[in-house]
Amino acid sequence: VELPVLVVGSGANPTGLEGSGVFHLDLDRWKYRNFVQANAVAVPFKSDAFRCVLLGDVLEHLEDPLAVLRECHRVAPNLVATVFREWRLPGPGQYIEAGRKVYGDLESHYEPFIRSGQCLARYSEEKVSHSPHINQWRSAEEVEALFVAAGFRVKHFEDDCPGVHEGHRMENWLFVLQRR
Repeated sequence: VELPVLVVGSGANPTGLEGSGVFHLDLDRWKYRNFVQANAVAVPFKSDAFRCVLLGDVLEHLEDPLAVLRECHRVAPNLVATVFREWRLPGPGQYIEAGRKVYGDLESHYEPFIRSGQCLARYSEEKVSHSPHINQWRSAEEVEALFVAAGFRVKHFEDDCPGVHEGHRMENWLFVLQRR
């Protein structure tokens, strides 16, 4: 990954990336060296400010994934995204209330991060749903269509199955994309 890079939906930083050329953006406020608290539908950076954007299991949380992808396209020519295929929702589409029921008490999930000082403040779920998985796609091709609609083309794709949970095959898709 070329620097500078923007990690969108950085949360507890599952990428492990830090440093002078790494910027983190999230609705919740986290303790990172280069952090901006913002909604990814309106990224507060100039066009082409970055070489790459990373979205690590973020699309399944977003109310408007296409708007976020268009912003990623605006601020960087390259995008690396992992997408988790959520099976606990009723079917393909978006289900905010069902996602909240699946995840239950969201605040208890954040409690260790708040106690440790890593998460400084939570953004209200009532304003914008962003913590539970709310989107479900039938296939990787359906997700690829979102990327294409945002102006990207797929350079590389991988399908990973880390196991079975609750009788369902867990799938995580990796997309490496470039502006068309």
